[in-house]
Amino acid sequence: MDEPDSQEERRKSWGGGSRRIGRGRGLAKTRTIEAQPFLPSLEPPRTQVNTSYISPSQLGVGSLSMPSSTTPVPFLFGLVDSSTPLVFLLLPLVLLLPFSIFFLFKNSSDGSEPYVFEHIELNRLPGDPKSKKPETEWLNMGYWKDTTIFSEACEALSHLLLSRANLQPLGRTLDVAHATGDSLLLLKSPTSPYPRQAHIVGITSLPEHARRAAVRLAAVYPKRGESIQIICEDAVYRGPKSSGFKKHPLDPTGKKGEEGEEEKFDSVVCLDAAYHFRSRQKWLEQVLQSGLKEGGTVAFTDILSASSPSSSSSSSLEGFTIIPSSTTTNTSSSAEPSWLSRLLLRTILLPLLSVPSSNIVPLSSLGASMVQLGYEDVEIEDITEEVFPGLARFLGGREELSWRLMGRLVRWWSGGEAGGKGLLRFVVVKGRKPKGGKKD
Repeated sequence: MDEPDSQEERRKSWGGGSRRIGRGRGLAKTRTIEAQPFLPSLEPPRTQVNTSYISPSQLGVGSLSMPSSTTPVPFLFGLVDSSTPLVFLLLPLVLLLPFSIFFLFKNSSDGSEPYVFEHIELNRLPGDPKSKKPETEWLNMGYWKDTTIFSEACEALSHLLLSRANLQPLGRTLDVAHATGDSLLLLKSPTSPYPRQAHIVGITSLPEHARRAAVRLAAVYPKRGESIQIICEDAVYRGPKSSGFKKHPLDPTGKKGEEGEEEKFDSVVCLDAAYHFRSRQKWLEQVLQSGLKEGGTVAFTDILSASSPSSSSSSSLEGFTIIPSSTTTNTSSSAEPSWLSRLLLRTILLPLLSVPSSNIVPLSSLGASMVQLGYEDVEIEDITEEVFPGLARFLGGREELSWRLMGRLVRWWSGGEAGGKGLLRFVVVKGRKPKGGKKD
């Protein structure tokens, strides 16, 4: 594997790992972006483009400079608090909803994605001048157990996920919704604690993220032959394409028999994006059937409902384990979220953030559905207290009003920092494909 010339070059270039979004929306013909030699002029890597869907200029890489506009998304619903009186709660929501929707999607290439480059500014280290570009471009909610710095928390969450992915020496790994490439860079880093991967495929539905990740990878690994592919496509396979480009990694066509098994992956990882997929259930089914080799592992972080399933939806199936957070406070005396809070979550907040409400299920419901699909050794680990409170504090300390409001929103849906009962839980999920195929 080609390595940067020095530790200093590695430190400045590779940065660390994650996300975003590979939602299940039909976007465009598959575009494969290969990491090509990095030229001093910062010319874009060679890119295959179906011009009937996206113009070459849209996929042109340009330079590595950070976009001039990094205005954060003003999540105005962060003003909502569980203690807010009803009359003061509903009026601002009704008045601000149109503006919130506009600002949320204004920087998206197609008006449907809530993340592009606004997150880069959050990676700036404390004390760094505004003129200095952040060295990392992480995009996830972070694991804040031992840090108060955004980039460190995001990298810690990526490490936590990869530690659950059962990466194999010289294995094949699919990284779903990798954002601008930090998770890919983490996997390829010479100092990575994980086994070297023979082949890595990244997939994202955002052309902006795909081309930026390609440039960053080419900067670190300039020679041809590096076994990384970046595909701009939805996380969920939507059917055969008529183009001549590389197939979707979850396309079942031609993946039968021993030769087809070799095209599959030992590990499939998804950092902080699965709740956006349309739908997560469909994605998990495709990963099991067409993505994983026998004995392979899927690992992803997710946001689920904090409520318990009703008796009619409860499952007695064995095969999954729920690990509660080690720092969860006893909340038996805490008030349950009000019906109004649940209504706002389902009818306003989730649609605004492009999260299908069908994905927000109780932890046990997700475990049972994965077992029903055919996964073995399903494990769901609740790490809410190491994620939401730290993120809320970080965003609440930002200078920008929009990020402070987002911090209020995170605090609201998590039930506050005192361990109260909230609306949502943050989890790490893993499951294994049985050897010999799906269980009977």
